[in-house]
Amino acid sequence: MSMLDQVLGPLEVAINRALGASPRALEVMRASDEPVALYFRDLGWGFRIAPTMHGVQLLSGIESARAALSTSLVGLARLLAGEDPRGMGSALQMEGDAEYAEQLLGALRSARFDLEAELSGLLGPLLGERLGQGLKGLLGFGRDSLRSLLLGGSGGADGQLADAEEARAWMDGVDDAATALDRIEARIARLEQRRDS
Repeated sequence: MSMLDQVLGPLEVAINRALGASPRALEVMRASDEPVALYFRDLGWGFRIAPTMHGVQLLSGIESARAALSTSLVGLARLLAGEDPRGMGSALQMEGDAEYAEQLLGALRSARFDLEAELSGLLGPLLGERLGQGLKGLLGFGRDSLRSLLLGGSGGADGQLADAEEARAWMDGVDDAATALDRIEARIARLEQRRDS
């Protein structure tokens, strides 16, 4: 069992807690009969979300699923934030019964699963803060590099500058991700205050 597979148990408990508080989402799970596989390209790791009468069961591996989704952690965050999977392009690849996968993902989104709170419980506030700072630095480096490419006048591999609209949209996405990280850090700080009170 990989180290990442060990996260499945606590994550399953957290998801089922959220589903238990959302009768509509739980009803979707009860009406569903086959797992959906979720593969994270950036981690080289995947698992299955298998609906049950009481919520979901998370199983290691991606075999034997009615639908399979391949994305990154950022792509998952976009999905959970409510972005339409059909508009995500290469950030989300689906195989199999896409409608079924969207139905299960929609149920999980409607359950209002608080990923930030659950991860801070798993990782601890210090690791959560350091992870946020590291991701901010990485996102800042990418934004600064692109800005330098666009404004500094140096061309890409083929001597052409990036399309300005594409670059602006990408930088806006980076800003949104940085804002989300700020929210995560603020949430962790509030949780620490509650714990210490």
